[in-house]
Amino acid sequence: TCAKCNNQNFPGRNNCFSCGLAKGGAGATTKNQAINELFRAPDYNEVSPFFQTMERAKSEGKWLLVNIQQAEAFASHVLNRDVWRDETVQDLVTENFVFWQRDNLSTEGDQFCKTYKCGLELPHICMIDPRTGRSLKAWKPGKFSDAAAAGELLFEFMDRFPAPVAG
Repeated sequence: TCAKCNNQNFPGRNNCFSCGLAKGGAGATTKNQAINELFRAPDYNEVSPFFQTMERAKSEGKWLLVNIQQAEAFASHVLNRDVWRDETVQDLVTENFVFWQRDNLSTEGDQFCKTYKCGLELPHICMIDPRTGRSLKAWKPGKFSDAAAAGELLFEFMDRFPAPVAG
């Protein structure tokens, strides 16, 4: 577990995928801190474990938007910098979905990849029905290429699937 942000994403990594803290708690260099800040997960990323996050989404009547990232894939970092940080996408996501992002090598990310069989095509973006745990829609890597494309895909999803009833 990261001492700075409490994410459980150190297995197989020297630095925390979310905040950049080095294993053992040693601080990152200024250059690394700037890069980590630029590509960090969005502030609205749910930090609770997956099943607690599903319960939250169910009680709020929202879909669960999942993003599994891979530190070695620059496309993962671009999502954080260019898509999830876009003001329109942020508003759309926070109003209509619960967002859960993990690194594929984190304990939770690895478990998600095994359960939903998504570890071969990363970054992975999908929508989970919080009532059943079923993946309703998964998008191929690259579909969320920029904020405009992401917004369009999310609106298309909402048009096709009305929000679940809160409960």
